[in-house]
Amino acid sequence: MLAVSLFVGACATPGGYSGVPGENRAERLAAAGEHEDAARVYISLAAEASLQERDRLKVLAVEQWLDAGEINLARNAFRSIPQPTTTESRHLWNTNAAALALYAGEADEALDILETMSRQSLSERHRLRVEALRADAWIQKGDPARAIELMTQREMWLSDRRSIERNRQRLWQGLLVSEPQQLRAAADLTLDREVRGWLEISSLAASTGQQGIGWINGAVRWREAVSYTHLTL
Repeated sequence: MLAVSLFVGACATPGGYSGVPGENRAERLAAAGEHEDAARVYISLAAEASLQERDRLKVLAVEQWLDAGEINLARNAFRSIPQPTTTESRHLWNTNAAALALYAGEADEALDILETMSRQSLSERHRLRVEALRADAWIQKGDPARAIELMTQREMWLSDRRSIERNRQRLWQGLLVSEPQQLRAAADLTLDREVRGWLEISSLAASTGQQGIGWINGAVRWREAVSYTHLTL
């Protein structure tokens, strides 16, 4: 359940560096969601790269293994990588560290990294990853309303329909592994209509498994009650 809530609909952000020959191929694989293949390309390039480039490429490989759900590979490789000195690579190193903390169930440790990063000037690539991981952390901490707010705001940096759909699917999968009672309690407390809609329908989905007449009737009532189409049910 933890793995599902973390990286369903992974960010699929390309490397964005293209510093060594062959790196463009890894970026294309990452953008296409072929994260394991992208990681293999990055780690292969790292084996032949200069010392300066090696750690940067390994950090990119770790990111792709995380998005592929290959946590042991990511963790083992990450242990050997010192924190980079360049800003872009350091941001990526930090988000990898936060993601590994989340996989270990250490949401507070992840937030220590991510909340600090969220107040910094970040490239769009890093901003998108930070905000998605912050949402994952708040779901882990039992605050689904905060996660919904973050993922809704994250859409401000997304320009195409496919990316927005992936963003919403990622949030939906995270909410589905939350406790139904927790979701209902959060819905009762929130004043934001959009956030409450997410919480109410996800509570119903989590409690029914999206099956049976209760789910069907509840989904119909929800569609009639809200004017936005935020979920593909």
